[in-house]
Amino acid sequence: MSEKLVLVAMSGGVDSSTAAALLLRQGYRVIGVTMQLWDQRRLPELQTGETSGRCCSLDDVYDARAVAHRLGIPHYVVDLEREFETTVVEPFVEQYLRGRTPIPCTLCNQFL
Repeated sequence: MSEKLVLVAMSGGVDSSTAAALLLRQGYRVIGVTMQLWDQRRLPELQTGETSGRCCSLDDVYDARAVAHRLGIPHYVVDLEREFETTVVEPFVEQYLRGRTPIPCTLCNQFL
């Protein structure tokens, strides 16, 4: 096992899961980290019951944790809800109300 430690941002998707597995196979010490960006209990009236495929879902956190468990690596969830709200959601709403069509993922990818 290598002394080199790699932190893998795990979204619960195929790409980050594969990256973690490949790094582990190459002998790196791997830790998985998932960002908690949205309180799933917030605005329950907007919940449709179908969360599959939706960004920032609790299912994504569970998927990442399950992959980390299967790989035998530690997994942590980092609460970035406040940062997500101020850095992504508020600017998105502000721009949207001005008649623009912002893409929230670009802010999230750049700053979080």
